[in-house]
Amino acid sequence: MPKLPRDQRSIDRLPTPSDRPVEYASDKVRGLRLEIRPNGSRRYRLKFRVGSGRAGRSFKTWTLGDATQIGIGRAEVEARARLAEIVLKGEDPRPAQIIADSGAQASTVDALVRLWIERHGKQHKRSWERDLDLHERLIGPRLGAKATKAITRQEVLSALDDVAAKVGPIQANRVQAVISACFSWALDEGLIETHPAYRLRKRGKEKARDRHLSSDELRRFWLALDGLPPHIADAMRLLALTGQRRSEIGGMQTSELELGRTPVWTLPAVRSKNKLAHSLPLPPLALAIIERNLPTARGPYVFPSRLIEPKPVEGSTLSARFAALMRELEIEGVRLHDLRHTVKTGLAQLGVPDSISDRVTNQVTGQRARVGSRYDHHTYMDEKRRALRLWQLRLMEIVRGRKPRGLKW
Repeated sequence: MPKLPRDQRSIDRLPTPSDRPVEYASDKVRGLRLEIRPNGSRRYRLKFRVGSGRAGRSFKTWTLGDATQIGIGRAEVEARARLAEIVLKGEDPRPAQIIADSGAQASTVDALVRLWIERHGKQHKRSWERDLDLHERLIGPRLGAKATKAITRQEVLSALDDVAAKVGPIQANRVQAVISACFSWALDEGLIETHPAYRLRKRGKEKARDRHLSSDELRRFWLALDGLPPHIADAMRLLALTGQRRSEIGGMQTSELELGRTPVWTLPAVRSKNKLAHSLPLPPLALAIIERNLPTARGPYVFPSRLIEPKPVEGSTLSARFAALMRELEIEGVRLHDLRHTVKTGLAQLGVPDSISDRVTNQVTGQRARVGSRYDHHTYMDEKRRALRLWQLRLMEIVRGRKPRGLKW
């Protein structure tokens, strides 16, 4: 297990893993761990042992807190205090009533999933509503009434096979991910002793999407945006110009914008999918789109929804509008996220290096994912600005139906 750095700056620079959680062990406080997950979540955990003898001894894990909210110093203080309680009492240091209440609230799988969503999902997962929907439609009817501590691995397998047969193998994969995450949390919290869904094989083979809009499709899409509500159309124009994620554009806030001589939009880590702050130079057309929406901004949001209470336009709203537009244009097999693929493909065709286009789209892949990349503190602002301006020129050629002028990086 890799060692946890001793200073906060080095801890903040630890990379986000691409496929599976990584734990870093402290060499100052026994049992203290920093867990970093592929979704960007970071939490301090304390692994400790209670009981004695081969039969009576067991290991427990206690989550100390979100590592983006507490520093290493506070985590070490909390861990030492909990370890001192263990030495004095010889038992789980969490208050017995909390453990008893949690156990009572999680007596069935249905109750456990809802407890997990309430105590963990709503604080750490942007997809908690989707997880709850999967539970209510596919997990609850099959496993909800099962006793949490008595459910078997075979029962979970049977439920997943049933979902795969009736709904589809990919949906079964999504169900399996929710079940596995829920039971992993319950194991960490000491609510269960065994994990019935640990290392189950997936029911279906995932296939990465390779769809992007052709030049003709991109032109038709752009011209058809005039028929949509202005704030929806402009949000989609920004998606096509910058290749950012729908929720990031939809939730853009005026406080994130610096519109001086070198305009920049800085996405804070808390709103970024990979939990990394992201600064994006704004090409001229993107700047013009943002500026014309500022007079209609409500609350902090550049693209507010039409609700009375100021809220950002939801990503699901943008996707629904895009899907309806694609049906109207008779363009098949494309979804809103494919605009991101389209921008990435366009940058590649212009000769923009992957290392730059990855930074434009805020992807941690390839060279950026390697450990050594954290020593590179260059902002790449000039390179990102050049890449986005090139793409704007190419996009306008496409929209106007002009032949390519041979634009190259």
